[in-house]
Amino acid sequence: MGKIFKQTLVFIILSLVFISFIPILKYSTRPIGLGDSDRYYKIALSLPTFSGEAPWGYRILVPYLVTILPFELKDNFMIVSYISFLLINLIIYYWFRGMGFSVLQSFCTCLLYIFSFVGIYNFHNFVHIGLFEQLLFLIAFISIQKNKFLPLFLVVLFGSFAKETFILLIPLYFIVNFDKTAKKSIIFKTSTLLVVYFLIFFLIRETNLFFSNNARFSFYTKLA
Repeated sequence: MGKIFKQTLVFIILSLVFISFIPILKYSTRPIGLGDSDRYYKIALSLPTFSGEAPWGYRILVPYLVTILPFELKDNFMIVSYISFLLINLIIYYWFRGMGFSVLQSFCTCLLYIFSFVGIYNFHNFVHIGLFEQLLFLIAFISIQKNKFLPLFLVVLFGSFAKETFILLIPLYFIVNFDKTAKKSIIFKTSTLLVVYFLIFFLIRETNLFFSNNARFSFYTKLA
């Protein structure tokens, strides 16, 4: 009973910490215009028309997700970022607890993330895909550590729609688990991940499945 009480108490404290950040999000002075946020806002506004900018215009998962939610576009970005931020910290906490760290150590690890540059920048600059991307990467890292293929497969499947950097997970999975898994199995699973990633990569860029116009294949658009 004591263990359940402690876990529940930590969950409540973490939730209250995150809830206290909502006014910072809601009344942020420059939620659009920092980093690539203006591009992702433009992408969400233009969907299902291709925005014309590469590679940002191909990162469609979060922009499509925020267009589905029933609120204002800016608020939808805020909701996705906030939920991602909350889940990241809860997963970090329970991940570290599962590795044998104490409640205090696990909680302090969450605080290290919250007040790191990555945490502060992406939380303030919430019209972005950064926190959602980090959430998927975190799930993938845990899956690779525990050699769990299905959650990694799902991350690569959905992550391929979010950002091209998810390809980095595939060689990492192969290297980390090569000696832990039967050779035929690890080769088959790695090949499956590669096929899924590149299939989605080219479907987004070479078909009209996700855009009403031609999303011409391009690796980079001139900034000037």
